Amino acid sequence: MTGILRNKKLKLIGLIAATIVPLAALSVTFAGLFWSSIQPAFTVNGQPYYVDVAVPADRWCDVINPIHVSVYVPAGAKTELISESKGPCGVITITTFYEGHTTEIVYATVYVRTDSERIPVQMELRGNTGNTLVCLGKAAETIVCRFNAD
Repeated sequence: MTGILRNKKLKLIGLIAATIVPLAALSVTFAGLFWSSIQPAFTVNGQPYYVDVAVPADRWCDVINPIHVSVYVPAGAKTELISESKGPCGVITITTFYEGHTTEIVYATVYVRTDSERIPVQMELRGNTGNTLVCLGKAAETIVCRFNAD
């Protein structure tokens, strides 16, 4: 009986290893890109927020200006743009606030356009509450990150 259980455990370990190794290789390849980001900053009801928009460092010149950052806030929220951002190859951000599309959350969308194939894009939305969301996509797609504004 113990031989059968041991054999099943070995098969299970083999199956887990066979699943994890390809996934680890995929993450290493993706994470192996050297990313570079630009970061517009703003406040919502006095609370600071930052949006990091990152593309592989060698692909900035493929990005068509500007990168549009849309920030959706609760009705009546007070917003202030702290700074836009300028990155490599003269790429800039334009941040626009939209009020009343949500009741409890702050969320942002990023739209990056390119002339060439769709390149990977990362967006990170950070607030002062310690919330950090990383959202991934490709150029020519709208990337959405949303979290509670509290």
